[in-house]
Amino acid sequence: MFVYHLRLQPDARAIHHGAQPLTAEIVENLIDGASVQRISGGELGYPAELEFQLEQEPNDAAVNTILTAVERCGYNVAEGEISSWIDGQAQGFIWGLGAGAGAGALTKSGPLMIIAGLAGALAGQLAGSKLHKHEVIYQIRRPYPGARAELAPVNNAAIPKITLADWFALGGLNPQAG
Repeated sequence: MFVYHLRLQPDARAIHHGAQPLTAEIVENLIDGASVQRISGGELGYPAELEFQLEQEPNDAAVNTILTAVERCGYNVAEGEISSWIDGQAQGFIWGLGAGAGAGALTKSGPLMIIAGLAGALAGQLAGSKLHKHEVIYQIRRPYPGARAELAPVNNAAIPKITLADWFALGGLNPQAG
């Protein structure tokens, strides 16, 4: 499931040529398979934000369909992002297996280590199934004013991550330290 969040600017030409209102029903009819989550603004001639879910994999054809639908409602996409929900079930299974096997290894009993590992894996899988990670995977942006919006992948690996050791080195809970 992909979540599209678009910031829209009114298009004066489309407004004068009888644009349709920006409503959930019209957006869902114009974009096949869309499920509108939120529309803020949406009064003709004023900026708006549109958020909807779509099963279809993001690609240029899907983005063009979305841009055309938004234009029929009297808007242009100023910018936007496409995000995905990632399930943590597999990750929880692996962490639980490692933790359970590690705890079982402390007993120095092979069968107990296997049982603890499997129990940890099951617990980790159950806990992981409740965790969902929201990750932005694409941005929709205009290279310059008046240009058609285009799809650009987001490099999430470039986002700096702080380790626990770095956090403590920076003072941890004590802002006076470091």
